[in-house]
Amino acid sequence: MKEDKLSDLSMQLSVDVLNLVKELRNKKENIISNQIGRSATSVCANIAESKYAHGRADFIAKLQIALKEVNETGYWLELLFRTNCIDENTYKLLNNACTSNPQNNTFPILLITTLVIKVKIHAIIQTGIIARYNSFIVSFKAIFLFVSFFNLFKY
Repeated sequence: MKEDKLSDLSMQLSVDVLNLVKELRNKKENIISNQIGRSATSVCANIAESKYAHGRADFIAKLQIALKEVNETGYWLELLFRTNCIDENTYKLLNNACTSNPQNNTFPILLITTLVIKVKIHAIIQTGIIARYNSFIVSFKAIFLFVSFFNLFKY
């Protein structure tokens, strides 16, 4: 069991979808079951990989892939529902993990992943601004010292 909500939700989505894939294969539905199985397990895999990213950009890239995959999983769920391959209860149960639903106060993977990406991007922007600000201060101090040094010899 993972120690964070995002990992728990994505793992549960993967387990639930893999169980659905088993049911679909028993009904001889292989095309969509393969696709939804790949997309749902990719969500969990990319979230797990993001924890050991090489840097912020890699971290954000992994979560953006997870975000795309959770959207794709939602698409396959809707297609399965509309073609009567799954019932409405199964569709709603699994789709709640993929989409935001303010009525039942869930914290879906889509919402959490989006928030994490936005927070990290904001941190990168802030770090860049601080780095430029610090660079400006250092440059300003160097110029001030340089001008002060030559002002000593002016008179």
